[in-house]
Amino acid sequence: MSVLAGSLSENLGYGLLVICDSRANFQDLPDGAPGAGKGRSFISSVDATVINVQHGSEGDVTARLWTAQEDWGRYGACELGVTSISLPSGVVVIGDVLQERVMRVALEPGTYRLQICADEPVNAATIDLVLVA
Repeated sequence: MSVLAGSLSENLGYGLLVICDSRANFQDLPDGAPGAGKGRSFISSVDATVINVQHGSEGDVTARLWTAQEDWGRYGACELGVTSISLPSGVVVIGDVLQERVMRVALEPGTYRLQICADEPVNAATIDLVLVA
């Protein structure tokens, strides 16, 4: 069973949604942002993931964070992929790339599997993030 841990609906000006530990350093992120025509809808490091979403000029983006034990379920119209994220601080931060529009959710410290689902495979307006301990 999944539980909705938080939701954010904001204009993400640069078209990038960031999911990270509250103390992330972003040093291990691959070079270059994800995006249409680049062959990847997201990039990940140990403590951060950056997802290409619709640009702020096209409207708001809704991001929902789900926590689950084992039930991945199906969220959104498509799955963009699965990665892992380390949250040693126990606080996940989800928001824009400048960290001006964010939500913070307290979780148990640890490493989680992160399933990324969306309403569209490119320039998504709705993102569902499922964290499984």
